Amino acid sequence: LGELQLPFVLIALIIPLLTTLLSMIISSVAVTIFFGNMILSVMVAVGADPLIVTAMLPLICGGLSGTIPPSSPCLFVGANILKCGMHGVNSIAVRWALEQLLFIEALFIIACLL
Repeated sequence: LGELQLPFVLIALIIPLLTTLLSMIISSVAVTIFFGNMILSVMVAVGADPLIVTAMLPLICGGLSGTIPPSSPCLFVGANILKCGMHGVNSIAVRWALEQLLFIEALFIIACLL
């Protein structure tokens, strides 16, 4: 990333987005285990505090795991309990996931700038 000359804020925006996309497919624990060292190394290389990045890893790697629509067992269970179709539940879940992703992005950037 040093050769790409990406600004710190852009890197802090890209990492939670990538981990959110990965947690749609695999579990948040696997994302943290497989990519935690890489995320920590990249963020420390661009000047973030390693303790803060380490504390934020569970949030950015698993904040939306299990609730995002491609593989979302929580949504299927909720739709069955409510006895409603998946369309209504999915539209609410997508809106909630986008709002939470924006919150995670903002919190990660603020924490890394400290």
